[in-house]
Amino acid sequence: MGKIQAILFDLDGTLLDSNDLILASFQHVLQSKLKKDIPREKLIFSFGRPLLEAMEEIAPGEGELLVNLYREFAQLHHDEMVKLFPEVFSTIEKLHTMGIKLGIVTSKIRQTALRGLELFKIDGFFDVVVAYEDTTIHKPKPDPMLFALEKLVVKAENALMVGDSPHDIVSAKAAGTMTAAVTWSCFPLEVLKATEPTYIINSMSELIKLVNS
Repeated sequence: MGKIQAILFDLDGTLLDSNDLILASFQHVLQSKLKKDIPREKLIFSFGRPLLEAMEEIAPGEGELLVNLYREFAQLHHDEMVKLFPEVFSTIEKLHTMGIKLGIVTSKIRQTALRGLELFKIDGFFDVVVAYEDTTIHKPKPDPMLFALEKLVVKAENALMVGDSPHDIVSAKAAGTMTAAVTWSCFPLEVLKATEPTYIINSMSELIKLVNS
């Protein structure tokens, strides 16, 4: 078998184009509860991290309340605002038929993560979904990646993590996997390059070539 035996994916911003929903949910909470605005350029640095951590930084002591408000808004608008990025379905389907083990490693809670996967009928392709509840320590620490590798029974050196945020890349590198940063991220490319990923990919279908190389 080739070097890449498993591919782990972040969910939001990598497979699912949920950026507009995330921003709208943050802005709803900030404006309705805190009466404040935070520019998009600053908010994106909360992407890919546990929501409670991000909210506590914004309003210490009120994180749990803000998370609940965020989730209420996001649940209401999820299906109308979330899309699948180009080539995701065809690539995931192809990798699955090639026998590559596939996993999701997300900072989302399981219920919401599964809702997104089921919405686009890609849930059946994944061997494991690691969500917020599965580990007590989260990205950018390696714990969620290591948990996924354990479930997949794959060595870190035979796994590739695909993500859109520096938190994904840092977490995966600490776990010992190869990494691929996606250029359709809302993070500036120089921020992703600074984490020194193994690969930078411009389209999801490039993963097929990486597996075959």
